[in-house]
Amino acid sequence: MSVVLKSPGFALRTCGNNGLRLHLYLRKVFSFLFLCWIFPGPLVLAQESELTSGAKREKTVSLYTSMEARESRLIADAFQQRYPFLTVDIARMSSNRVLQRIDTEHRAGRDLFDTVITSGVEVRQLIKSGLIGAYVSPEAKAFFSDSRDAQGRWVDVYSSLRVFAYNTRAVPRNTVPKLYDDLLGPRWKGQIGLPDREYSWFATALRALGNDGVKFMQGLGRQKPNFRPSHVLVLQLVAAGEFNIGLVYQHELERYKKLAAPVDLAPLPFATKNIHPIALAAQGAAR
Repeated sequence: MSVVLKSPGFALRTCGNNGLRLHLYLRKVFSFLFLCWIFPGPLVLAQESELTSGAKREKTVSLYTSMEARESRLIADAFQQRYPFLTVDIARMSSNRVLQRIDTEHRAGRDLFDTVITSGVEVRQLIKSGLIGAYVSPEAKAFFSDSRDAQGRWVDVYSSLRVFAYNTRAVPRNTVPKLYDDLLGPRWKGQIGLPDREYSWFATALRALGNDGVKFMQGLGRQKPNFRPSHVLVLQLVAAGEFNIGLVYQHELERYKKLAAPVDLAPLPFATKNIHPIALAAQGAAR
């Protein structure tokens, strides 16, 4: 998926002209610290000590993310270990709710997030709304071209592969789908789990399937798929046997397999990638 994203923001609660100047300065400080921690390098480290003193005036960084709790906590703990004078407050929710919450807070005149790590589609919408600031990381050039914005406005923190997983107890190995059209067979009617609002997967799969994409999606709709709020819930219900196959994230599937859950990968011709960039607020939580 090709998206246009951004990076930067962080701030301080202040008022008046002097307060505004301090807010803008500290926003740059925290933008720099968060991204230089993720993308460390000689140039970054040389500038870091100059900005650290300014960062100490602020005590918290507000992170909105759709990452799993364990992964987001690992990032926050590592950041705090390097910058012990800052505390990362994590607000974790689905990618759709991240977008909704930031938009709602902005409409209420309260921009409460400092940095966001979520799906590329949602970050793109935040950029269109003018809620993401600008920052060019000195280390961005070290990333692959599809993992960073060509204009230097965002860098991908991690990517998730979307795949189909099936229940190994309910589905004989010789009937596992190998082509996308196999999902349109009668045995799969009412047995397919899909996450709600997976617009990115829909668009990417439609394009990858070419001339047959529309026909496939129409056929998939006639299969009466079971929609659930998240990929992990789809996976849990496939493992529980509520339905036999579903669209999930590959890293979560591998985790469940290690836990001896009765799930495995359906060997379909392609998977789609969902990027999760870091972007920093144009107006941070503390002003």
